[in-house]
Amino acid sequence: MIGGGASMAGGEAAGNRERRWLDLQRQRHHSRRDFAEYQFHSARSRVRDELVPLTGKDRPRLLDVGCGLGGLAVAYAAGGAVVTAVDTQLYDADSLEFARSFAAAKGAEVEFLGVAETDWPMPDASFDVVLLDSVIEHAPDPRRLLRESTRVLGPGGWMLISFPVFYGPFGGHIDDYIRIPWWHLLPKPLVRASLRRRRPRGGYVTPEFSIGMFDSLNRMTLRRFHELLAPLPLELVTLRRAAFLTTPGNQLVHDLRTALARSDRRAAWAALRRAPRDFSFVDACLFLLLLPTLPLMRVPLLRELFLGGVRAKLRKVEIADPGAGLRAQTAPQRK
Repeated sequence: MIGGGASMAGGEAAGNRERRWLDLQRQRHHSRRDFAEYQFHSARSRVRDELVPLTGKDRPRLLDVGCGLGGLAVAYAAGGAVVTAVDTQLYDADSLEFARSFAAAKGAEVEFLGVAETDWPMPDASFDVVLLDSVIEHAPDPRRLLRESTRVLGPGGWMLISFPVFYGPFGGHIDDYIRIPWWHLLPKPLVRASLRRRRPRGGYVTPEFSIGMFDSLNRMTLRRFHELLAPLPLELVTLRRAAFLTTPGNQLVHDLRTALARSDRRAAWAALRRAPRDFSFVDACLFLLLLPTLPLMRVPLLRELFLGGVRAKLRKVEIADPGAGLRAQTAPQRK
């Protein structure tokens, strides 16, 4: 009975954390603070659970590229990492000013810098971890972005990259307002017009904001990602391909898989009981529509159409001269 009670209590606590995250996800449109709180909550345990085991350091040096409002950077700093965060402020000219105030409110120390896409003011090999979270798909020149990220990463350091693939069901970054799979693949003027007809759901992630995000996409695919990595001194250690079955749908699948792996029927039942409260009618319809497409993610010719996103862990290969490979790529070629 004691073990069962502990399991149920743990399940309830996990359920409360998941509900808090879902609530923040739904509220993130309203203001900069709501969006930053959503980011902060999603990353607050990653230093302990991921970065410390990965690097073997209690206080890894981390660079957050494309930090935006700083929610992730502040979460990493609060978790013990030594964090520098950079952003071009392309979508929000006041993002770094807000990020500094958000860090102060959380009691976290982060160095925020406004930078261009390349030529960052950091020496070579400055960091143990470089994070590119939903950034590479917006870069005007992703090849240069990856080169610069590799330059500042120390030998044996880790680069963590995640992005939604462009041709996936919701790869257009417009699903805050248009929740029709693959709608973003229609002609751009039609997509923009569709967004402009939507009423704002909040004061931050507005239809115009979504149009800016959509227009900035460089149509990043998994295949192109592999091509960009090929010349760099980076070893692809893990590549996780993930579906997007709506936010509550992904959470439900994760909870059920975890419970089944542990043979924990109570946790599985708790996840199923929470589902009706977590799913809206639209979420439920999309979940049932997309769930049967999961096997298609394994079909090479169809993979790009059904993938939700990609999470990659790369390690910088230790070479005698870390800058040699990068300099060779940018050196003029003799004919």
